[in-house]
Amino acid sequence: MKEVVGAGCATFIIVVCLVFGLDTGSPIVPKWMAIYCSSAFILGYFAYVVFIHKKIELAVSDFFIIGFFGYLSLTLLWSSDPREGFLIAKAVFALSLIYAALKKVPRNVLGIAIYVGTTIALAGCVIFGWKYQLIYGGMGNENFQSELILVLLPIVTAAWCAVKTPAWWIRPFSLVIVFLAVHFLLVVNLSDNKWIALMMVLMAVLIWLIRRQRYLIAAFGFLIPVNVALWSGWVTSPIVVKAIAHRLEIGINSAILWLEKPLFGHGLGSFNFEYGRVQEAHLQFFPNMDTVLRPAAVFAGAAHNELLQLGADTGLIGVSLGIGLCVFLVYRFFTKKRDALDVGAAMALLIALGLSQISFPLQNPATVSMVVMAAAVLMYGETNVASIRFPKIASWAVCGVAVAVGFGLVASGSLHYRAEGLFTKTKVNILNADPTALQANIDAYEMYPLERRYRHQLVLTVGSLLKRGEGNITITNSAA
Repeated sequence: MKEVVGAGCATFIIVVCLVFGLDTGSPIVPKWMAIYCSSAFILGYFAYVVFIHKKIELAVSDFFIIGFFGYLSLTLLWSSDPREGFLIAKAVFALSLIYAALKKVPRNVLGIAIYVGTTIALAGCVIFGWKYQLIYGGMGNENFQSELILVLLPIVTAAWCAVKTPAWWIRPFSLVIVFLAVHFLLVVNLSDNKWIALMMVLMAVLIWLIRRQRYLIAAFGFLIPVNVALWSGWVTSPIVVKAIAHRLEIGINSAILWLEKPLFGHGLGSFNFEYGRVQEAHLQFFPNMDTVLRPAAVFAGAAHNELLQLGADTGLIGVSLGIGLCVFLVYRFFTKKRDALDVGAAMALLIALGLSQISFPLQNPATVSMVVMAAAVLMYGETNVASIRFPKIASWAVCGVAVAVGFGLVASGSLHYRAEGLFTKTKVNILNADPTALQANIDAYEMYPLERRYRHQLVLTVGSLLKRGEGNITITNSAA
């Protein structure tokens, strides 16, 4: 049975990192399918456990997650875009189930599964990255691609460092793949995310040196990379300055959006709905800064800062719950007996934390799955503090609800995948000035009205067809 569980965990890691769609509007949609199918399976097992044992046991981190998810769901009541918010809540629910399941897997089984799964996944990321460069190895953009590789790197490095692991045969492969992945980031993927990750690694080394009272080495370790970045001209290069300016602009406007409703936020999923009102608010502070969203067809998409976006959506309460969970992870790391896997998982989380302040890695299904896995590694062995018992009839009801929700997750993911196929026809037919692009867009929206992109695209599809058709296309009133 342990071998089956381990194989299942490794398979999940490989599939969620590597699967992608060539016939979908966004190549990452199949990754969400993998997450929802896995969470549905976990719900089925949960129903079995409740049916047999009539109880469940909870640890402190479980209460943090239940509270966080509960509040996120509550904010849907005042959300400006509850459909988008529902999609986010669904994703958080599925990922929470995966976290709870991974935390229960025996440590030796989980360790082998993670070492094997992440090593194969990292190798696949590099291979697919070279083969499918136009879609960035199936990740959709270079930032998503680099984020996943950067989060995988410390865990695969830990696989090489884990001398006592039963999966000894994976160690030589992991070292080679680490070097190939670093080469890929330096030569092929030109995203600057790698420098943020390097900064987080150096920060961890500095903390380690300071804790051991190596203050002089720590000082030089801080000053040398700062001087290299400054004197090399990297910090003042046009590309870096432009990236900083863009993120500063969206960050200021997102903070202003948060301050409108500081305590409770605008509601989960509201960011893109509300951002248009404040997209030029930064000009009152920096009148010469201009705006990156001048084209009417360009949407912010995300705040490029997970903390600010969480604040704008859920307010100080949501941010406090999220930070509380992060603090508990840090406490757990420093108070438990650590091994190579713990250190690798902690470094992966630290890198993800740094990236989350200049990008949105937690909206990338593959990266956020690895973050959840790393959190489960650190929380392994956590003591249960509460037990909930169910009467016989109540246990049947819980089982029925769990199974029904599992089927709902799979059905929703399937509809989303099919709608993405229609959405692909929208994009292709726009380029060909084919009027059926609008019908494909409408069909995608009607099949899966929860997806924000389909709604945003409708008016853009009309405009694009009229522009590309050069007077040969007429939009009827019924179509409009």
